[in-house]
Amino acid sequence: RFLQDSNDLLLRKSARLHSVLLGLLYPGELTFQLVQFSGGRSYGPTLPVDIGFDPTFNPAALPTAPTPGIRGIAALVDTGASESCIDNILAAQLQLPILDRRMISGVHGAKLTNMYLAQVHVPSLRFTIYGAFAGVDLLAGGSPHRALIGRTFLARFRMIYNGPTGDVTITSD
Repeated sequence: RFLQDSNDLLLRKSARLHSVLLGLLYPGELTFQLVQFSGGRSYGPTLPVDIGFDPTFNPAALPTAPTPGIRGIAALVDTGASESCIDNILAAQLQLPILDRRMISGVHGAKLTNMYLAQVHVPSLRFTIYGAFAGVDLLAGGSPHRALIGRTFLARFRMIYNGPTGDVTITSD
């Protein structure tokens, strides 16, 4: 019974957190380029992020960032992803709480996946997104990234991609 009550509470928290996915935003601009990992293959725009779940994090306490479980993780800025996601293996290593399971779809079709409670902080932008993140199999699929920064993040910024140079500029107004 205790587990059921705990799960019900987490599910209610998940729905509330997901519906009010917020961020801490400070005016600024960041320009970066496409990243090449070993093997010379070029990947999309990559940001270093800090990931974890800090239960003491208070979004109202600006400009305090959450205490991360890990720093400097490669996150792909993915304009095709409607939500931001975290690698399942990384989420397990960080022992991120699982809020629920939800059906998500991507290039490989639909899949039931864990939804993790986490904070992803982008130090270069002094910005934190928090709430429910879909678990995806990035490492298992051979990706050098451990997170996807999707439109839940990009909705708060202006992003300019310069194709010939590979420069990506993210600004907040």
